Amino acid sequence: MNSERRDAGAESITPDRAADRAAARGGEAPAPRRAIIEGGVLKASAAHFLAAMVLLLVVSPFMERLPRSDLIEAILLSAVLASAVLAVGARRRTLAFAALLALPALASTWSTRLSGEAFPPEAALVSLTLFSIFVTYHMLRFILLAPSVGADVICAGIATFLTIGLTWALVYELLDRAAPGSFTFADPAEAKTPMRGFTAMYFSLGTMTTGGFGDIMPRSGTARMLAIVEQLIGVFYMALLIARLVTLYAPRGRARS
Repeated sequence: MNSERRDAGAESITPDRAADRAAARGGEAPAPRRAIIEGGVLKASAAHFLAAMVLLLVVSPFMERLPRSDLIEAILLSAVLASAVLAVGARRRTLAFAALLALPALASTWSTRLSGEAFPPEAALVSLTLFSIFVTYHMLRFILLAPSVGADVICAGIATFLTIGLTWALVYELLDRAAPGSFTFADPAEAKTPMRGFTAMYFSLGTMTTGGFGDIMPRSGTARMLAIVEQLIGVFYMALLIARLVTLYAPRGRARS
C-alpha cells in the first residue's frame, strides 16, 4: 500500500527527461529535444506549397493568351491558398485560423466566375495580405525551430521568400487602388498600366532582390518607403536564412568527421 502511494506521488518523467537524466549520469550531453513545431498537415506540405507558388508565378505572364484564363487563374490561386493552409496547419487551431483567413480570397475568386457577382477587391486584398503575413510567420517559425536541415526546411525557406514577395505585391496593389499614380512606368505606352497581378509581383520581387530594371518606379513617398522596407527585408531575410541553414548543417558535418 505504501509503495503504491509512493508510486502515485512520484514525479512523472517524460521520455525526453529520462534520456537527459541517463545521459547526465553517464557524463554525456543531454539528447536534443524534438522540434517544438511540426511541418504541415502532409509530409511534403512545404514542397507542395512551393510548387504551387512557382507554377502560379510561371503561368501568370501568359495568362491572357490562354483559353479560359480566368478559370485557370482561379484554379491556380485556389491551389496556392489550399497548399499554404496545409503547409502551416500542423495544429488544429492554426489550420482553422489559416482556413478562415483564406476563405474571403477564395470567395472573391470564385464568386465572380460562377455567379457573376463582384466581390469588393479591397476586402479580398486585405484578407489575402493578412493570410500571407500569417503564412510567412509560421513558415519562418518552422525554419527557425527545425532541428536539422532537410528538404522540407529548404522548400519552406524558398516558399517563404516568395510569400514575402507576394505580400508586398498585394500591398503595392492596395496602395495603387487607394492612391492612383503612386507608381510610374518608364515606357510612355504603359503609363496607365495599373499595378495589378503579375505586374505587382514583378515589381515586388525585383525590389526585394534589389535587381529592378527601372521600368517601374515608386513615385509617391509612401510607395518609396514601402520599397525601401521591402529591400531591407529581402537582404536581412537572405542573411538570416543562410546563417540558420549553416548553423543547422554544422553539427551534422562535425558528427560525420
